[in-house]
Amino acid sequence: MKRYKTVTVPKTKQERFAGLRCDMCKVTCEGEDWSSERFKEEEVKIYYRSSETYPEGGEAKMHSVHLCPKCFMNKLVPWLENQGAVVAFEEWDW
Repeated sequence: MKRYKTVTVPKTKQERFAGLRCDMCKVTCEGEDWSSERFKEEEVKIYYRSSETYPEGGEAKMHSVHLCPKCFMNKLVPWLENQGAVVAFEEWDW
């Protein structure tokens, strides 16, 4: 879940992005990267998006869940594999 904090701006209050919270274990992170290491990135994105586009406009709907890397690897992946899904793994260098 994306977390927001209310900040006071002269004569107004605004909500600004404050970080993420895992929807399963409730651990939090600052920013959109779960890693606290300088040269490491850990990003988990799980969502379903559907849209309809017509000449005069369109609409989109999205369902999402925010999971930390530990819950993704230790809870979601085993559950998906138990349901018969094959979880793809990719690795690359640059």
